[in-house]
Amino acid sequence: MPRGNRKRPQSQAGASAHLKKQKVVTFDEKEEDVVVEDVVVEDVVVEDDVVTGETPGNGLDQEPEKKAFYQKEPEYLDTYDHIKAKLIELFGRDAELDKGEKQDEVYQEGLVAEFAREYFDFTVSSKSEAKLLEHLCKMDVSSALLIGCVADGGPGVAKGWLKIFTDPFERRQLVSGIIGMVLNEHVFSSLCYGAMPAQLLKLHEEIDFKYRLYDPDSKENIPEDGFTRGERRYKAIREIISADSNPLRHLGLPPDFIARSKLLAWQLHTLLSPILSLAAKSRREDPTATIAALYAIAAKAGLLALQMRLDRGTVYHAHAAYKDEFWAEDEMRAFNRAQMVRANPARQDHGGDEARAREARAKLALVRYTLAPGWKAYKKGGWRKGDKERGVRVTDLTKAWVGLRWGWQRRWETVEEGRARAEKAKVEMAKAAKGKGREKGKAAAEEEEGFEEWLMIWAENRKDKSELRKIQGWFDFNEPAPEGLLESDDDDGAVAS
Repeated sequence: MPRGNRKRPQSQAGASAHLKKQKVVTFDEKEEDVVVEDVVVEDVVVEDDVVTGETPGNGLDQEPEKKAFYQKEPEYLDTYDHIKAKLIELFGRDAELDKGEKQDEVYQEGLVAEFAREYFDFTVSSKSEAKLLEHLCKMDVSSALLIGCVADGGPGVAKGWLKIFTDPFERRQLVSGIIGMVLNEHVFSSLCYGAMPAQLLKLHEEIDFKYRLYDPDSKENIPEDGFTRGERRYKAIREIISADSNPLRHLGLPPDFIARSKLLAWQLHTLLSPILSLAAKSRREDPTATIAALYAIAAKAGLLALQMRLDRGTVYHAHAAYKDEFWAEDEMRAFNRAQMVRANPARQDHGGDEARAREARAKLALVRYTLAPGWKAYKKGGWRKGDKERGVRVTDLTKAWVGLRWGWQRRWETVEEGRARAEKAKVEMAKAAKGKGREKGKAAAEEEEGFEEWLMIWAENRKDKSELRKIQGWFDFNEPAPEGLLESDDDDGAVAS
């Protein structure tokens, strides 16, 4: 470094900021001490589409062609902010402590988490695990399937699942996950939420199927992608909303919007009823309040889905987190973050047992519940002059919403291991006597460490075994085929018929 004093102003946080003072670093002649002092810096003035400065030597007054680089933010950023605010209203957000704000100023619980806390934060009266399991297995296959999709019972087999249903905090995460998945599948994934079935079919056939690939023989002869299909959908949805036959035309909604939202609220209530039935009778007598809260959630999600579809030129993409996935701070936000910090096994007292301490340090933060996907917005090109057709830009709106657990990732057992475990469980059950002895034998068989899908537990404990046979057929594709089944013995290696 050359000798002598010199001052280096730090880079400005934003080109449009108005600065009076800023910190600068001064090096003395011996280059040993570093002094931080305040110096006066001229104002930076925003004028229309460019930023100009009066500081000598900033280059902007000397090179006018650079002025075009500094432009106002485009108007569509306001749309992003609106969509993000509505997503936060539904699914909440964590405190942004890294920005120096107070937690109570930025934290939002969200309508889904608020609903789960209001109606599912109760204590289960029954203490018998066998009775609870028998009661829960009365739910229909739709509820059992959804529960298995959004939650992971952990290595405790049936006992791990029972804890999810009986612990109020765990139960709230399960309920939030069920609602989040239903909204994603039936609201946000709809091409036009609230449209009539015939209108939706027309959207699929005349836009998504017809323009899903680039057709060199097409008269238009343009490459089709999510952006061009979105533009076509925009025009079709506008026609659906403004159609003369639309009874909700004056509201600016598709014709079946209100009826669809009411139906979805009742369907959600039906899915959640087996869990709500664990509460005291006084909590489940009148479903009016529950239905009303679910209708508000469904309607708000429907309006947001329509706003996304009507934002022409923008593709909104939901990126999900998956069960048993590693926790990723940049992509996820956790429902139970505070509880995970307190329960960190590496920080617990293990009484000097080095083996247990080493095992605890090896445990990982893994996804146990998938509550709602995160969202990104994509646009073509840049927003500065000359960048309109260059590349694709992306904006992160929200993170994926998950619930976590400490432990190790699931190791999928082989077919032989699964059969051996099932045979062992049958032997344990056969040894048990009738009555209380049988219940003890069943509990002992379930104490073995291992993962089990809720759908399988549900089917195995139902009196009607036809459900079990039907469910087992769903998972046949997971079994590896015998060697040589897929390929013939011919030299050309053709696939056998």
